[in-house]
Amino acid sequence: MDISNHVYIWVTSVDTLGDGVVLNGLVFDGEFGFGDDEVREYSGTLAALSSAERSVISAELSTIHIAGKGVLWSISTDKLPNAPFLLTSNLDLTGPVIRNITLSPTAEVSEIFQRNREDSYPVCSTHVVGILEHSNERDVLIGFTTGNEDLIGLEELGFSEWGIELGKVTIK
Repeated sequence: MDISNHVYIWVTSVDTLGDGVVLNGLVFDGEFGFGDDEVREYSGTLAALSSAERSVISAELSTIHIAGKGVLWSISTDKLPNAPFLLTSNLDLTGPVIRNITLSPTAEVSEIFQRNREDSYPVCSTHVVGILEHSNERDVLIGFTTGNEDLIGLEELGFSEWGIELGKVTIK
């Protein structure tokens, strides 16, 4: 799925700061989540997709820096689902579809898992954008698609930021 020119942010927490709402999360494009390295704000319609609801909102979204926390996002609405959720300007996305998967990672991906020790990774393929929840015990894909697709195209699933294919992915 082409993630350029769209907002894709996996929101992991929503907090208030003064009169504003601050989001923390993961980006899909490696920079600020706006689909272009030079863009740091968005104004318009966004979809917030969680396992409980799909909200379509009109909002202003921009990056902010908070000492000790790094780069976060400020949004001009408090009408958001409980985290975690995908915040996107791609209004064609549906989901999430949550599936336990079996992952046979490439050697490069195994090194990333050992080095980073993170548990959530933004991933995408031709038909899917989502989050890989990785642990030593299991792997879960939280996927979003366009149309009625049910997580097809997983054979080319890779880290969205680095463009590295994960390896063999099968749904349990």
